[in-house]
Amino acid sequence: MLPILGLALFCFALLARSSTAQIYDRILTDEDRYYLPPATWLRAFAIGYNEACADVLWATTLVYFGGKENWIKRGSSPDEQNDTAIHTVDYLDLVTSLDPRFRGAYRSGGRLTLYHQGEITRRSVEMAIALLEKGLLNFPDDGEIAFNLGFLHYYEMIPFLPGPNNSPQKKRSRQKGMAILQRAAHMNGSPPYSSLLSSTLMIREGLGSLVVEHLKAMLLHETNPSIRRSLEAQLFRESGKAAERDIKYTRELRSEWIRKIPYIPFDLFLLTRPNTPVTARGIAAPEFLMEDL
Repeated sequence: MLPILGLALFCFALLARSSTAQIYDRILTDEDRYYLPPATWLRAFAIGYNEACADVLWATTLVYFGGKENWIKRGSSPDEQNDTAIHTVDYLDLVTSLDPRFRGAYRSGGRLTLYHQGEITRRSVEMAIALLEKGLLNFPDDGEIAFNLGFLHYYEMIPFLPGPNNSPQKKRSRQKGMAILQRAAHMNGSPPYSSLLSSTLMIREGLGSLVVEHLKAMLLHETNPSIRRSLEAQLFRESGKAAERDIKYTRELRSEWIRKIPYIPFDLFLLTRPNTPVTARGIAAPEFLMEDL
């Protein structure tokens, strides 16, 4: 009798264990697994190793976000597919608070913030913009961060703003995005097509009087031969025969640079030529377009 009772209790224990584990997994939500204390607490816990703590949190963020994406790719259950990486933004905020000079967190964090809910929403765009603005304050010369920020303002935010395409809010967002994209085109790290994109947007927005000066500046600093040819074609379309002198002069400048001192940056070479006309230098940093930012 006792062996039978023992066997029954053993089977019951196995069933209870399995059922309890399932209930525990349902109760143990992401709020429990991924909760983090405030940044002030983490700084105290880090005992001065803030950057190392930020590195650990960044690695955790990537694993957490990647795991959520893999759930969806595996064709898992509907409950899992609806479970988005809701804690991504909190992690990124803590990472950049512990280490404001963590450049990679801003560059990749914008994308993670944008898609952390599984789809792009106005709120996710606004949070991505806030993160990139924080990054641009710490790295004002980073072309990749600036380009991504301008892209969000010009493209991603527009569908969520009220009114028709020419509404005041949408116009302001496009103007702000375009100004940042123009600024990014002059920075290191921006995509190779940023100069062409910024000039195209200026033409689209009807800023004809500024397009020519912007094209001259881009033509002066652009090193990619194919992009230079496209910029020259745009300059011809905008100013006709008058563009020949500027194109010729910029070609001569680049030839002189390559012939004499190609081992220094081209912008530094221009500074060594005090007789270079200001019009030939172009607009190195069009700050006048950033007054409304």
